[in-house]
Amino acid sequence: MTGLLHGLFTGHLLGPEALAQMLIRHPPGGAIAGRPWTECGYGLGLMSGRFGPAGRAIGHSGGGPFNVVAVYHFPDLAPTVTVASFADAPHEGEVAFAARDGARRRLAAPN
Repeated sequence: MTGLLHGLFTGHLLGPEALAQMLIRHPPGGAIAGRPWTECGYGLGLMSGRFGPAGRAIGHSGGGPFNVVAVYHFPDLAPTVTVASFADAPHEGEVAFAARDGARRRLAAPN
């Protein structure tokens, strides 16, 4: 999953016009409680916005019975990073915060 999302946002899967269409954001009318978004919206199959100091985040989170997942690409970090987080938890916010924190740890890690 992270390879697919990383390939998408590093220009290996779609042309620039198609990717630009995916990134047109439609705000849901406010922040989502219990999530790390400082601004957010929905595009074509994606959530996008900002995760505070981690910068822009593009991806999605969701859940099913007994588990949740978040997969996000962070294009403002250098180098860019794509992170996935999974948990046996009832709410997507937990894994979204874990993805954000994983991206920030990756940024702080020595190369």
